[in-house]
Amino acid sequence: MLKRGKLLTLAAAAMGVTLMQSPASAATVQAVETYLLRGTGSTTHQSDAMYKDGTGLPSCLPGKSFQMQVTWHVRNVTRTTVYVDKLVVRYWAPNTRKSVSLGGGVLVAGGQQLWNAGTTEHLRIAPGNNITRTHSIRKTASFNGLRFERWGNIGNYGREASPCGGPTKFTNFAHPSR
Repeated sequence: MLKRGKLLTLAAAAMGVTLMQSPASAATVQAVETYLLRGTGSTTHQSDAMYKDGTGLPSCLPGKSFQMQVTWHVRNVTRTTVYVDKLVVRYWAPNTRKSVSLGGGVLVAGGQQLWNAGTTEHLRIAPGNNITRTHSIRKTASFNGLRFERWGNIGNYGREASPCGGPTKFTNFAHPSR
């Protein structure tokens, strides 16, 4: 039986559509899936980079304005659960004229919140810079809807239109390997 996410991915592929793109830009990737290798030992898995890109949009600065990449440090990965030791997340604002303010972030599984960024994680990333944060989780999680989400706010530069900046949410879904 196919899970809902896989069914949506297959349906989108059959129609020639790329799933999880921002309607504002065909070059934007705001959600990725990471598959965690099953086994009892400690393993590390890095997600693909997620990003928002204003290239090709009228009045937007070309290039990626906000990127995020998640490294999962896990163990005891089964078909249904995983022990998440920590997440190491790299955030960066590669466009040298645009800043990013990080907002809330959560790790969610099975409808329960396992970690919350709280108010201490609201950070400003200067244009052209990057920061790395380690989020200690130390919890066993169900693969039922397991995902890390982070919100950011991209500053507009000069006379850019509103789709060039503003609020953005990145999501990294985690699944057990097949």
